[in-house]
Amino acid sequence: MPAINRIHICGFKAFPNDFELQLEGKNLLMYGENGSGKSSIYYALHCMFQAPLKPDAGKKYFDPASEQHLKNLNNLDVDSKIWIDFDGRHPFIYNIDKEGYQFTLLGGKHPLPAQINGCFVNHQFLFHFFNFRNSQRINLFPVFIKDILPFCKDDNTGLHIGEMYDEITASIIKKGRHIHPDYISNIEYFNKAVKKVVEDINIYASDRYNESFKDEDDNELVIRLRYDSNFDKPEDDTNEYWLKYDNIIELVKENGEIKERKSSYKKLNEPFIGLEISEKMPDGNLRKIVKPHTYFNEAKLTAIALSVRFALLNIEKPADGRFLALDDMLISLDMSNRAKVVDFLLKISDKYKIYLFTHDKMFFEYFKHKTKKNQDAWVYKEIYMDYDRLHILEIARITLGKPNIILNSMNTRLLVIS
Repeated sequence: MPAINRIHICGFKAFPNDFELQLEGKNLLMYGENGSGKSSIYYALHCMFQAPLKPDAGKKYFDPASEQHLKNLNNLDVDSKIWIDFDGRHPFIYNIDKEGYQFTLLGGKHPLPAQINGCFVNHQFLFHFFNFRNSQRINLFPVFIKDILPFCKDDNTGLHIGEMYDEITASIIKKGRHIHPDYISNIEYFNKAVKKVVEDINIYASDRYNESFKDEDDNELVIRLRYDSNFDKPEDDTNEYWLKYDNIIELVKENGEIKERKSSYKKLNEPFIGLEISEKMPDGNLRKIVKPHTYFNEAKLTAIALSVRFALLNIEKPADGRFLALDDMLISLDMSNRAKVVDFLLKISDKYKIYLFTHDKMFFEYFKHKTKKNQDAWVYKEIYMDYDRLHILEIARITLGKPNIILNSMNTRLLVIS
């Protein structure tokens, strides 16, 4: 299947000059010190696969005049770029620079952009999944719109669902003084598309958790998301679940008290994706966990979040060009809980390429050991800050027993190939 052969970065985030990472179509396990650039590689992948969905094709990330630019601050004059070439039956290059996103065909063969898609998970995703106060209900819509829906494609329109939301919120389509019917239709279609994603998650999320992440002696969990239409929700539920353009319910402060009030003019609401979790008790009954973010410990909350995200993975059959990019997503877990995630990732590594980044050397060595039986399918990389280049070179020679070293970005960082 098509897989990444090389990643080339110049003038992007931590890399002021040319940096190249050889993958040769294999899975990647990378250790990197804090500040060495490993997360910049993760974000280079993220940027590359998000750029085609942006109105400007990602030009803003390489424009120093833009507040959202991601150019290296120590070399703003360089022509920043990211390019990734794929090998396999359909070789081609993805490229993004100040001109935006584009691709190049190799040998006249056409790429498979519909199948080249990634799943990105880092510690920020997990943090935002349950970062709610005790008094709050969990609303996962902000997590979905940032980290999930941009990677969910609608088969009928060919658009990613995140694109639909961007178009709806960018501007209101009017016909004279009234809202154009097409605008309302777009909102309705978006709601149905999100509902389908939620339903797909509900089919698999509980099984993902109970089969791969549950502790042996713990009760099984039933994990369910809610994205109900505003007509179907319970009467006592004040949340505006589906996206709509109308007079919406707002929380306002009156005389020191928070009260609900309808807005004085029509506008878009923020949708609500609720999370419901129940425990299967020994007597067969279900016990509803009203506030999972205050009831469960961090390990279980992480497992629940991963179960929801991984419920959308197609692990039934191999698929061209699919990958998981994972950056320090397990930093708060002990090794026993990390081991469960590792086992799951290795189990699906023939369905998805795994690109895993970590700053934990012990975890790096553990994961490396777990892949020993299939090490030909992996490349192992270590990246360090270049505080004292000659000193690091000597350490590398002693540690590895050979000067197998590539200076990919002169005087900034050192990449050691294990």
